Amino acid sequence: MAQARGKKTRAISCGLAAFPGDPATPQAVEAARMYGADLTTHRSRQVTLYDLEAADMICCMTRQHQEALHRLAPELSQKITCLAQEDIADPFGGDLGVYRRAAKQIADAVEQRMTQEG
Repeated sequence: MAQARGKKTRAISCGLAAFPGDPATPQAVEAARMYGADLTTHRSRQVTLYDLEAADMICCMTRQHQEALHRLAPELSQKITCLAQEDIADPFGGDLGVYRRAAKQIADAVEQRMTQEG
């Protein structure tokens, strides 16, 4: 998405309750592929304070995640926000349809954010 707009960006994915080293589920790989993302080599990882400090922007999927990160690093609160206006539910354990809905919500929210940022 960003490349199509001529923007140079990098995004990483970290979790608050991730099992470090786990691969993306087959459903996640398939859903992401619809948006041009390749998750075949993705491995889950827990967010660290270093990740938060190094980031220009931290986009959470839910208000609960946002609040947890605010508690973890209150000095970084200005960088921590929710990606979308509505929470994006974790599709883990769901079928392909659940993953596709989550992927669409994420893609739509990223598109909206990039449009707002210019």
